[in-house]
Amino acid sequence: MALLRTLLDRRASPLSDAARDYRAAMWAALFMVAAALVLVIGGLRGRWPAALAVPAALALALGLLLAIGLGIRGHRRAIADRELQTHRTLIVHLAALLGKQDEDTLGRIAARDGPEGEAARLILAGRREAGSARD
Repeated sequence: MALLRTLLDRRASPLSDAARDYRAAMWAALFMVAAALVLVIGGLRGRWPAALAVPAALALALGLLLAIGLGIRGHRRAIADRELQTHRTLIVHLAALLGKQDEDTLGRIAARDGPEGEAARLILAGRREAGSARD
């Protein structure tokens, strides 16, 4: 029971809400696939009418395609979220390193593209706001 509670706890998961929703939808599709597989096997073995096996096989194929698609989209979303978090962490680290630089140096760095330029622009903007707040 504790394992189920841990699995359902959204705060413990490193995934974003969107990636977690894709994963949940993928598992729901896989459960549909499992039910369809039981119906197909039962229909082929004669436990249920054979006519039931054909729509169940169609549901099986569509469910597999849906689960694969949702899994791929969820994986892409998780990778994009992880890259965004890494980028934000990099900006914070660069801002901590560049915070000791003077205005001229930060101005030259801010002219560049990339994370170091973004961090320098954030520091300069923060200094301007702090300077205007003092006045």
